[in-house]
Parts: sequence; structure tokens; C-alpha cells
Amino acid sequence: MPPPSHRKEKLNHSLAREISRIICFELNDSRMGFATVTRVSVSPDFRQATVFVSALGTEGERSRILHGLSHASGFIHRSLRDRIEGLKYIPQLYFKHDPSVEGAVRMEKLIDEAGKGSKGKFISELPKVGGDSDDAEDEAKS
Repeated sequence: MPPPSHRKEKLNHSLAREISRIICFELNDSRMGFATVTRVSVSPDFRQATVFVSALGTEGERSRILHGLSHASGFIHRSLRDRIEGLKYIPQLYFKHDPSVEGAVRMEKLIDEAGKGSKGKFISELPKVGGDSDDAEDEAKS
């Protein structure tokens, strides 16, 4: 697969920024909850765009948010017409859940739990630094 063009990357970034603004400031839908646009991926012909959304909460809440975004895609599409310049067509938007944020939160919890559970063990195994001079002399003799 060839690397994405500069134009495509710029469009992905612009769409993500503008869709985020529309969701935050212009959508008055109670289904939105806490949704964050993590990235956008435009098709090679610039006619379709997949909008990856992170939504913290239960599976039902995430489903409700994605349904609300799909329902509002026409409004978002029309709003983008005035904001994105240089395109003959504004891409058709498809919303998809991005599990990367939830995965990062889960990984952070696992790391915290692992650190708390074995903290005493690892600290006791660390060598003393700048401690008693007797310890240093004992090590030098051996």
C-alpha cells in the first residue's frame, strides 16, 4: 500500500478537527455523551471518510453514541461544506468505534495494579546506594 499523500493527510486532519468542533459545539443531541474524534481516514478517491470515535462508557453507551452520530451525519456533512475548502465533494461520513483509548486505559490500570502488588518485593531487591560504609567494605573484600 503506498504511503498517504500530503493532501490526504491534511484533509484527514482538517476533517477530524472540524467534525470534533461540530460535535462539541453544534450538536444538541443527548445521545452524544462523551465522544472524541480520534482520527479520520479518507478513501483514495476522497468520496468517503471513516471517522473513528472514542466513547468511554458501557457497550450500550458507545452504541448509542455511534447511532446518534450516524443519525447526525447529514447535519455534520452539510456543516463541513462551509468549512472545508478545495474539495469538489465533501466525503460521505461513516462513524466507527475506535477502541484504542479504552485499550490504553485498560493497560494503564493493569500496569498500576502490577506495580502496587509487587512494589515491596522489587524495592527490597534493589541494591543500597550510598548506604553504610560497612556494606561497601564487605563487598570490596569479597
